[in-house]
Amino acid sequence: MRFNVPANNLKTPSSYPFKVKALFQDKALPIYGNYNFLLQSEFRKGQPLTNDFIKAQANKIFGKLYLYSGSRQVTHIAYGEYFQIGGELSWQPYSKLSVDVGSFFSRQYDYLTAARSDVLGINTKTSYNLTNKIQFNIFGQYTTPSQNSFFNGNPLFPNSSIGSSLLFNLKNKTQIDMGVKHRYYENKMSWNMESVGKISVGF
Repeated sequence: MRFNVPANNLKTPSSYPFKVKALFQDKALPIYGNYNFLLQSEFRKGQPLTNDFIKAQANKIFGKLYLYSGSRQVTHIAYGEYFQIGGELSWQPYSKLSVDVGSFFSRQYDYLTAARSDVLGINTKTSYNLTNKIQFNIFGQYTTPSQNSFFNGNPLFPNSSIGSSLLFNLKNKTQIDMGVKHRYYENKMSWNMESVGKISVGF
């Protein structure tokens, strides 16, 4: 991911950020390069290996309020993919806490059936740094129902959900994120609790 900020507002990061879009350092936004998260598979049976490409730009509005805009391409190898564009407001009342609220448009494709679907969504996330290597997250997301029933409740594509997690920032641009969430399945019209986890390796 790449951030474009004024040169006089640049700080060099000393370690890989907790958040993909980076932790704030005082009032400056550090710049990171483009990252390809190759190992971002949830720890569940049948979940395929995922390529996750993210590009974003941060713009300071005023004080401790920032606007993010960006795009994302997620490819589930041999299964399907989705493209997502959106933006969000991020507020950091102090160095360890950040609150994000955003919206997005997502176009989804399934390789096996050649199905396609467009959905809209809103999301929110609150992050608190327990230590310099551990972050606690509370998150939620709502997506509009898909026009194609194949995508409703499919865990490979964006769904309505709410949950929490602990993110561990390891060496060599590696992160482990583990937690639980309630995911809404449109096809069953019910909420299911799931344990989730991700390994992210940045390049």
